[in-house]
Amino acid sequence: MTNIFKSPESKKILDRKYHEVLSQVRFPLESIWLETSYAKTHVLATGNETKEPVILLHGSASNSLALIET
Repeated sequence: MTNIFKSPESKKILDRKYHEVLSQVRFPLESIWLETSYAKTHVLATGNETKEPVILLHGSASNSLALIET
């Protein structure tokens, strides 16, 4: 898999900001890693497990924070 970061430091900066914003979410989230035939995929799950699931996919060059209103 191609690395999108120009340096290890740039990855650390983005990871730190991602987790900072994610910690401000006002509802419970479960972080899940799924093995797929392509690669490991990170999923954030929330909501009522007895209801029909809804899957939201963010665009490229983005992440799940684009779909979360904090």
